[in-house]
Amino acid sequence: DNTGNIKKFLHISTDEVYGDTDDNIKRDENGIPNATNPYAASKVAAEAVVKSYYISYKFPIVITRSNNIY
Repeated sequence: DNTGNIKKFLHISTDEVYGDTDDNIKRDENGIPNATNPYAASKVAAEAVVKSYYISYKFPIVITRSNNIY
């Protein structure tokens, strides 16, 4: 077991990884990221690093993509 005492690693991303969404097309977590600004691109890159730990080491991850509309 490569996870030590870690039960879950929570990575907080953003819905901006989906790109511009003014076209009314539904996006979900299985879609291809389409970052359209540097902030979103950095989040896509960070998600790739986190996912690589799951793929390589079965590290227990959860990635959230919330938005800040309130």
